[in-house]
Amino acid sequence: MNRHSAFAVAFAASATAVLGLVATPATGVTLQQLIDTGDSFIVGEKKFTFDRCDIVTGGAGLATPFSCNDIEVTPIIGEHTGFRLQSIFGAINTSLIDVLVEYTLEGVNPGKLFSGAKLQFNGDGNPDGGFITNVTEQFTDYLTGEVIGQINVTNPPPVFVDEIAFVPPVSKLHISKDIGLAAFITPSQANISFVDQTFKHVPVPEPGTIGGLLAISSIGIGAMLKRHRKQSNKLDFFSTPDESDN
Repeated sequence: MNRHSAFAVAFAASATAVLGLVATPATGVTLQQLIDTGDSFIVGEKKFTFDRCDIVTGGAGLATPFSCNDIEVTPIIGEHTGFRLQSIFGAINTSLIDVLVEYTLEGVNPGKLFSGAKLQFNGDGNPDGGFITNVTEQFTDYLTGEVIGQINVTNPPPVFVDEIAFVPPVSKLHISKDIGLAAFITPSQANISFVDQTFKHVPVPEPGTIGGLLAISSIGIGAMLKRHRKQSNKLDFFSTPDESDN
């Protein structure tokens, strides 16, 4: 056994004991395998293509995972499909780790668009005030290059789920996911065992539907303006008390 392998085994045993996690053999594909082969990870009608995974560690303590081969990608099947990143994300005794993952998302069916996303994780640690866990995700419209939103889960403070709606829906996304953990003192620990990502997929609206919605909206606004003019010609419509209801 070489020095690196011996260190990896020793750390895995230490992390298991301190973090209370059990390392199990991977049953799915690893993140590094997907990047190396260029294969897409298809779940239902969603196609995920991973193109980057970087790991940076620091401090005097121990931190995992050692490589992107230690991060497993598994499908999430349900009302909204997606994928799970599963590993022993951990930091022990004055250490930190940052994992950056980038990927693109597009639909297998061109007749659908992405209208929203949900992020969930199980970050934890101890003692209070001695650790932090965080996942931040940024969404970019692949076709325009415009950043259209960001979601974030943390502990502390305990925010384990975050969601975003894409308005209007988009056909293809580039996503950057940043997973960070830090343990500030000795003894202390921070850990995450999974990060879940799901997306909402909706049919592309028919042209007639869009036109109808715009027409209805125009009629509604016109009626409101007409009613307002009848009530008073002295007040600006956009400064009325009803503005908060819009």
